[in-house]
Amino acid sequence: MVKLFRIYLDTCVLVSAILESDPAWQQIHQKEAKIKNEEIQASKTILSTKICELKTSTYALGEFISMGRAKKFGKTLQEMFNLMSGEIFPRCDILSSNLAFQDIPKLDEKWGKIWTFAEINCTVNIKDVRSGEYLGSRNISCSLSKDLVCMHTKDGRENFGDFEIEKFNSLEYPAPAFEIMLFTKASEIAIRCNIHLTDALHILYAQGNTDIILTNDEEFYKKWANNPQLKQETGVYVKSTIEFVRWCQKHNIKL
Repeated sequence: MVKLFRIYLDTCVLVSAILESDPAWQQIHQKEAKIKNEEIQASKTILSTKICELKTSTYALGEFISMGRAKKFGKTLQEMFNLMSGEIFPRCDILSSNLAFQDIPKLDEKWGKIWTFAEINCTVNIKDVRSGEYLGSRNISCSLSKDLVCMHTKDGRENFGDFEIEKFNSLEYPAPAFEIMLFTKASEIAIRCNIHLTDALHILYAQGNTDIILTNDEEFYKKWANNPQLKQETGVYVKSTIEFVRWCQKHNIKL
C-alpha cells in the first residue's frame, strides 16, 4: 500500500493516544479526559492509521517513558517498555539522530576526556550462541573516543562473537561528544526558529524523514500557523492532530 503522508508523532500525541485514552485513567480523571476528548480521539485515530507512514524518535520515546512514570499516570518502567513494544513499535518507525558535521576544529589534549562518543559499562547475562547454554553474568566495557576504540570484559575476554546478551542488569553510558553535537544542532534550530529547545529536538529528528509533525502542543503548532516561513526554514509542517483529522475528513480521506 502506498502511504499518503510521512508523519512524525511528537511526545504529547503518544501520551494522548496511549496513556490518556486508557479507560482506567479516564475514569479517575474524568474532567481532564472530557476537556481533552477530541485531541485524545484524534491521536488514537492517527496512531491506528494504515494509510500514513508513522514515525517517532528516540527522544520522544524518552519523554514518553518519563511522563508515563510521573505521578499523573504512575506506570513502572517495565509497564512503559511493554506499552512501547505493544503500541508504538508495531506502528511507528523509530528515528535516531543522524548528525553530520563538517570541518570539525582540531582538538587539543584538553579535549581528551570530553571528546568521547561512547563509553559503555554494563553488567549483562549472556549465553553461548551455538549451544544456547547460559554463561552467567559479565561486566562489559567499551569506548569510542578521539584516541582509541576498545572493548573488553573485566574477566579479560575480548571475543564477543560467541556470546549473546540475554539481559542488561545495569548500564552506564556517558557520551559527552555526542551530546555536544546533538545539542549544538538542536540549539541552532531553536535560535533560528525562535522555538523551545524541546521542540527543536523534534524538528531535528523529523527533518528529511517526514513531511508533517503532528502535535497537541498548542504553542508549537501555532508557531508554524503564524509564520509560514518556518516550513521553508525547516522543511516540515507542524500541525495539530485535530486539524489534521478534520482536514482528512474534509477531503474524504479515511484514516
